[in-house]
Amino acid sequence: MIRIAQPSDARNLSVLSIHVWLQTYAKTGIISAYSDYLLQHFTENNFLDAISNSDQEIWIYETNSALQGFLVVKKMSPCPEQESCLTEIDSFYVYSHVARKGIGTALLNQVFKSCGEKGIPQVWLSVHHENTIALNFYTKHNFKNIGSLMFELEGGQHKNNVLFKDLTLSP
Repeated sequence: MIRIAQPSDARNLSVLSIHVWLQTYAKTGIISAYSDYLLQHFTENNFLDAISNSDQEIWIYETNSALQGFLVVKKMSPCPEQESCLTEIDSFYVYSHVARKGIGTALLNQVFKSCGEKGIPQVWLSVHHENTIALNFYTKHNFKNIGSLMFELEGGQHKNNVLFKDLTLSP
């Protein structure tokens, strides 16, 4: 089932975020910079704030009341490479034990449908330039690489690709 997140989902969103982030980026183990970042950004309170923010939507995928994935859409987040595009897919996480079962595609299609209903013609996102699993997924869904931006973590700069999709074009 796909639905908009409710305040009661905030704790599970926090835990799933940390789980997926660590599995994706902490390839050699846990360092203080990761812990500091995760414990500051992926909190239950931050998710409660996001859920109540009318400029954001959090779409969740659950089976038997178990959270399996989610996608955060920010409606007023200008693309650094395409200023006319204001809608960002800010976060997109799928629980590793159910990855590659169509959950990500289902969430993405729900967001595309919702954007279409609201007259939103384009979306953008950024993804770490070495995250080949995510890059391949977005390529499969016709996102185009249009540039890059730098993500700062504890003073270090990490390159992210900026990906763009025109929703008015056929898939």
